[in-house]
Amino acid sequence: MPLSHLVPRFFAHLAGVLTLSVLPLAHAGAQAGALVPQAALPGDAASVPAVSGQSDVSIARGGPGYLAVWTDYRTSLSGSITTDQPLQGNQSDIYAMRLGLDGHPLDAGPIVICNLGRNQSKPRVAWNGQNWLVVFISERPDWYFFDDIVGVRVAPDGSVLDATPISIRPELNSPSNYYGVNPSVSSDGAQWIVVWEDWIPANGHSAVKGTRVGNDGSVLDPGWPVLFDNGSGPFGPIDPQVVPVNGALLLAWREPVFNRIRARRLDNGLSPLGADFLVATTPTQFRPSLVSDGSQSYLLADSKVFRISAAGTVLDPAGISIPAAGLSVPQAATAAWNGAALAIVRSGTPAPVFGSDSDLFLVRMAPNGSLIDPAPVAITNHPDNEFLPAVAGEAGRTQIAYLALGKNLEHLEDIRGVSVDATLAATAPVEIGAGLARQEHVRAISAPFGSLLTFTSRSSATSRAVAQRLDASGNALDQEPVQIAATEGTKNLFIGSACNGSMFCFTWGDQQGPIFARRYSLDLQPLDAAPVQVFANGGAPGVGALPDGGDFLIASNYLVSNDQSYIHARRLRAGDGVLLDAAFDVTGNYAFDPKIESLGGRWLLCWSSKPSHDSPATLIRARFVEANGTLPTPSFLVSTIAFGMEHDLAVNGDRALIVWQDDGLPTDAIEGRLLRADGSFVGPDFIIDDELGDQAFPTVTASGAGFITAWVDFRAVPPNEQLRGDLWAARVTADGAVLDPSGVQLTSGPLPEDLPDASSSGFSFLFFDALGGGGAVPDVPRIASLRLDDAFPGAWTDVGPGLAGTNGVPGLFGSGALLAGSSNQVVLTGAKALAPALLFVSFSSTSAPFKGGSLVAFPPELQLGFVTNAVGGVALPFTWPSGVPAGTSLYFQMLVQDVAAPQAVALSNALHALSP
Repeated sequence: MPLSHLVPRFFAHLAGVLTLSVLPLAHAGAQAGALVPQAALPGDAASVPAVSGQSDVSIARGGPGYLAVWTDYRTSLSGSITTDQPLQGNQSDIYAMRLGLDGHPLDAGPIVICNLGRNQSKPRVAWNGQNWLVVFISERPDWYFFDDIVGVRVAPDGSVLDATPISIRPELNSPSNYYGVNPSVSSDGAQWIVVWEDWIPANGHSAVKGTRVGNDGSVLDPGWPVLFDNGSGPFGPIDPQVVPVNGALLLAWREPVFNRIRARRLDNGLSPLGADFLVATTPTQFRPSLVSDGSQSYLLADSKVFRISAAGTVLDPAGISIPAAGLSVPQAATAAWNGAALAIVRSGTPAPVFGSDSDLFLVRMAPNGSLIDPAPVAITNHPDNEFLPAVAGEAGRTQIAYLALGKNLEHLEDIRGVSVDATLAATAPVEIGAGLARQEHVRAISAPFGSLLTFTSRSSATSRAVAQRLDASGNALDQEPVQIAATEGTKNLFIGSACNGSMFCFTWGDQQGPIFARRYSLDLQPLDAAPVQVFANGGAPGVGALPDGGDFLIASNYLVSNDQSYIHARRLRAGDGVLLDAAFDVTGNYAFDPKIESLGGRWLLCWSSKPSHDSPATLIRARFVEANGTLPTPSFLVSTIAFGMEHDLAVNGDRALIVWQDDGLPTDAIEGRLLRADGSFVGPDFIIDDELGDQAFPTVTASGAGFITAWVDFRAVPPNEQLRGDLWAARVTADGAVLDPSGVQLTSGPLPEDLPDASSSGFSFLFFDALGGGGAVPDVPRIASLRLDDAFPGAWTDVGPGLAGTNGVPGLFGSGALLAGSSNQVVLTGAKALAPALLFVSFSSTSAPFKGGSLVAFPPELQLGFVTNAVGGVALPFTWPSGVPAGTSLYFQMLVQDVAAPQAVALSNALHALSP
């Protein structure tokens, strides 16, 4: 339709919509927005031992060598695994690594077997001649009381064949707590056999149940046949295991109440082949190990081996003792048939050195029960503690996967492997669980070249504070991040940064020791021969810079007592890196997490504060520090609605926006407050987003004439599910108007994005910890980024100056995609309150002088009259009509009656809207 024919109908529609939809500013419609593309940042490419620990290792021969599986905790940023807190990644996950016949890893990084929400644990693995089956316990994402036994098949090339795990033994709602535990898996060469601890609701007896699983993943016995009913109530059997023997199966279990181990034979269809029988009477507290060489079975219980014939006869009723000469503290043994002998492995402490580390020892036994090695042979000799081995083997070679723990907690449990040949020569240990370092706690600041990122890169034994430069388009200028500091052991470094336009100042500490600082050039070369110690001890430090080459202010909290934590500060001279002051206190009470920006030629420092360590009443407070280091005024309260925590701040011109998470409301909300350079507030604190479902970890950056704040949002998380959130954002004007009061969604998906931080450098960017975000590998959190400007359609452009009135130049803002049926809005802020106003809308712009200013939306095709609200605003949401040609221009400008203007009329800036 020609534009000339469209004009009357278009403006009639627009006038009707705008006239009917004037809303109070606080209730303006939200922009729907589209998800924003993400990019993973490069760097930190080395493979390192995984952070946070591993457990429950299991291994099976198959494919090109072996598959080792384990429970892994590397995705958790919080350091704890609980039910209803954020920053826990996926809680515990199941990972794997293929090993060659020589024991070396075949995969560049761990294979993610399952990283559903909540905890997955206790994996066991078996090979059926075509694929591996990994069986494990999985908590229900929507209800952590429910434990399911599930399985995932893995092909010889390491590909995961079941994106959704196979449901082998799901929890049943009725009767309550009707679930299976401690699964074990084996194979007869065609199908898998899975057995587990269970109970029988009809009689309350505990039992062993099981099922066969086909190579295609089908559960062949969905009714879970009872393989053994103990007939005596709830106690035992536990730790069931099954192995193939001479065309049949042998099932064994432990009965701890009676200190005995029993077994029974089954056919390959899980039908009993006779009654159960006693294998051993022993007070073992550990899971027995059941092994088959194809012709007979071996059951290991503590320090003895019991051989069992294919017909079910116990050949060694008293057991064969496993040698322990030279071991002062031998642990429970495990074993595997390596094709030539029974390879028995256990950890132990070499005698007689008290307090020495535990190592792994190997003993081999022939099928007739004779010991090939009369004394234990040391397989590892390392300062770490090696323990809880898993064993597999072939052709006389033994492959061991095990846990290694730093003797003095230099690192948490790592999965390592060692291969032992037929002559008992062992390879050097290899890191089985190694992968990319976990990147966390990213912070971003603006710099002359774009943005500077700092973050922590962690392995199991090292925490590195690093920096990486990005240009104004978000491209990395440094392929590898530059290391600023590092610490050995499990301590975590926290790093802060500031730029005064000509250099950086980095500060860091580990929350237990000293706080250091060092100046760096803009190309990340150190300007000081060595770091300077700023404080003797403290928490995560903050640093801010005065512009145009000004000095730096460094702050940190420090413990005064168990119930009090003060914040103190020191200035560092930019010219030579000298500390200008003794440490001076900024605040008392229990204060922490200082953040600093420059505002009006001095530093603005804000922090979280509460009356005491145990008080839940956290508030956000702030204080100015003059360039000469003096404190001109007392600290002042920023947050007043309820509580305040996890704050951030950004400066734009003569004002700062401070944002925080308020957990004192029914749902955690994101709030903010604007502060002028003279120390006065623009208004009270206001809600930025309070949708159902908590919001957390806000960040804010300057953008154009206002601000953009972003946060982690849990509105899409169903009740009772683990808190794995998405990122959302909203724009805030310099007068505190929230242009997107319901927020704009930036990311989506089941894997978490956490701890965002925003920066503006021509464009506004958001950086965050992402598990699988931006194309990053999904096995460990890495730093990803997105361009915030892409979240807000670029169809709106500020094209003209306004004319000041009572509150300065009224601001006119636009949002929306300008597509058929899309929601859009025009928002006026900063005008005189309760004043008559007139909106001009035009298809073209021929600027004309008016009342001492300039009318850009002229000549007007549409004029609509309004009255501003009590805070000098008007919100005008409207729906874009269909049939409007692409490339259509609209110009908007608002006139406001205001006696403070030169000729009693103030003009807003003009907006140009261009339909895509």
